[in-house]
Amino acid sequence: MIRGKRNRSDASTSAGSSPTARDPHTPVVEVRSVSYAIGPKTLIDDVAFDLLPGTVTALVGPNGAGKSTMLGLLAGDFVPQHGEVLIGGRAPGQWRPLELARERSVMLQQQTTHFGFSVEEAVAMGRLPHDVDEERDREIVESALEESDVARLRRRDVTTLSGGESARVAYARTVTQTTPIVLLDEPTAALDLQNQEALLRSTQRLAGNGAAVVVVLHDLNQAARYATRVLMFSRSRLVADGAPPEVLTPERIEDVYGQKVHLLEHPQTGAPVLVPVHD
Repeated sequence: MIRGKRNRSDASTSAGSSPTARDPHTPVVEVRSVSYAIGPKTLIDDVAFDLLPGTVTALVGPNGAGKSTMLGLLAGDFVPQHGEVLIGGRAPGQWRPLELARERSVMLQQQTTHFGFSVEEAVAMGRLPHDVDEERDREIVESALEESDVARLRRRDVTTLSGGESARVAYARTVTQTTPIVLLDEPTAALDLQNQEALLRSTQRLAGNGAAVVVVLHDLNQAARYATRVLMFSRSRLVADGAPPEVLTPERIEDVYGQKVHLLEHPQTGAPVLVPVHD
C-alpha cells in the first residue's frame, strides 16, 4: 500500500460513503456531445448528459446499443473522437492515475483473476489509491465484506470462487475504494436473485451517502425499482433520459427492443413493472 498521512477528506469515509461532501446540484461528470467509433463502426453517437451526486443512473438498451462503451468513456478507458467527458471539470486523461482512482471506481463486466490472493486481500486492494490508515482501512474492508456477503469467504483463494462469488468480491473491492463516482458494468449478471437485489439495494445506499452511481442493466424491472434515472440507448444513440416511469413506457420499449410489454404498477413501491406480451 501507499504509505503516508491520510488526506483530511478521506479521514471520515466508510464503506458505502463517498470521500467528500459534494454539492448535489453540481455535476460530478459532464458528457458533452460525445462520439466514439472503432474503424467504420460508430459505437456512441453524439451523446450528452450530466451526472449528479446522490443518484443511481441505469444505462439500458438492447445488446450492442452502446451501454458498456459509454461506461468505458465515463471511466476514461476510451477517449472520444468528438466531444468530451469531464470528471470534476477535467478529462480523465488529465488526471494523474492515483487521483483518478480516488474519484471514480469501476466494476468490470468480466472478472478474471490469475493470482491466488485471498478474498480479503482482493477486497483490500480497493484501498490502494488512498494513504494508509490501518484502523480505518480495516473498518472499510470489513464493512465492504459484510455489505457484499463475502465475509465468510475471506480466507478463500479468489481463483477458486464461482462466477457469482467473484462478482460479489469485485463489488466489495469497488465499494472499498470509497469514490464519489461508482461505475458498474452489468454487476448483477452472474448473481442469483437474492444477491441481485442485495447489490442493487447497496447501490442505493451508496447514492444515499452522496455517490453518483452508474450501473449497466439488462433487466428493465431492476432499473425501474432501483434507479433514480434511466438513460436508454439504441443504435449508439441516447434516445431517452429521465425518471424510470418517464423512460420505461410500453411504446418506447416496443420501439427500441422490438418487444411488446404490459405495464403494471408495483403494489408496494408504485414503480413500473414490465411484463412481456406474447402474440
